Amino acid sequence: HFDASRPPVSFSFVSTECARSECPTQPDVRRFAFVRMASYASRFAQCRRCMQSRRSIAIAAVIALMIVWGSTFVITKAAARDIPPLTLAALRFLVASLVLVPIAMSRGGFAVLPRPIPWRTLTLMAFTGITAFAITFTYALVYGSAAQGALIYAALPAAIAVAAVLFLAERPTRRRVAGIALSIAG
Repeated sequence: HFDASRPPVSFSFVSTECARSECPTQPDVRRFAFVRMASYASRFAQCRRCMQSRRSIAIAAVIALMIVWGSTFVITKAAARDIPPLTLAALRFLVASLVLVPIAMSRGGFAVLPRPIPWRTLTLMAFTGITAFAITFTYALVYGSAAQGALIYAALPAAIAVAAVLFLAERPTRRRVAGIALSIAG
């Protein structure tokens, strides 16, 4: 980007999008004079390839997420035939914990939480938003179809928005309503 606070004979390019050391958008390489524009153009082309590579990885990750998320209902329905719902929910938490706890600890664990740690709020959110929801979701799939579970799951943003209007006196904005409609429509 052009930085107006610097002299007009230089540019400032700062980004954290690219991890390549020769990338011109790295914070340690900040100024390029007009005479070095040809060198910058070739470096920028290399950086674009790096950013496109990262974009491809991000798109592949989103596709994988959609496949895993979409298959949750069918797999849970099939597994609930053989495994009791409470046990199945506990297994889901065990697998999630084995994956997420090491990631959380590598990113600072409890040290990054605000002080004092809001244990009461965290416990309430964990019980209602995670534990109770996962258990009731699994029990619901025992008695309903995977398609019904997916439709109810898709309606959650709208239900939460309605609850926020009724119980928290929040005002639904056009943008929020459009986002909810888009999430339900898929």
